[in-house]
Amino acid sequence: MRSDDERINKILEVLLEYVQKDFSKVIPVSDNGDVIDAISVGLNTLSEEIQAYIREAEKQENKLKNLNFRLEQKVFERTEEIIRNEKIFRALIESSNDGMGLYNEKGEAIYVSPSSTKIDGFTSEDLIGKTGMGEVHPDDKPVAMKLIESVFKNPGMQVFSEHRIRHKKGHWVWTEGTITNLLHDSAIKAIVVNFRDITSRKLSHGKSDNDPGH
Repeated sequence: MRSDDERINKILEVLLEYVQKDFSKVIPVSDNGDVIDAISVGLNTLSEEIQAYIREAEKQENKLKNLNFRLEQKVFERTEEIIRNEKIFRALIESSNDGMGLYNEKGEAIYVSPSSTKIDGFTSEDLIGKTGMGEVHPDDKPVAMKLIESVFKNPGMQVFSEHRIRHKKGHWVWTEGTITNLLHDSAIKAIVVNFRDITSRKLSHGKSDNDPGH
């Protein structure tokens, strides 16, 4: 469009030179007034150029409007899809018997799924901002510390865990699960912990560690 602007400006400059002339001193090329005819032709040409320019500008504007409309539709559709997927995700997490937690680089909880409450009795409000290590059975802490060390050393790798955690009511719960360091993933930026209650299985194998004193 810049070349069109320059062309129109050039025509205007030429015509302005004619307009500023003292036509009483201009000697016509012929008795028919060719100089005035030249100005008329120039004006007609300018008018055509301007009309063409306007038509092209309107065409480009319509294209831009159509593009904006399509983009708005895409954004709307994408937003609806994200909301729908989030609702599905929440339904799966909240109805699951497995617990899930997200932890930052300090080991502090930044998200705890509602399903986790079914396992250890603690709500999200109880745990957010706190480290999970505080609820690990004293006898299992050395192993748990080694697991955490391995998690930080191996980003993206699932590390299996099995240990006891304290229930809010005071007894101990056997859990197993996986810990995955996804702090490097810009979409997650967290350590992901998935775990389930295996106390019944442990008890059926003769390990009675449900006593708070063990």
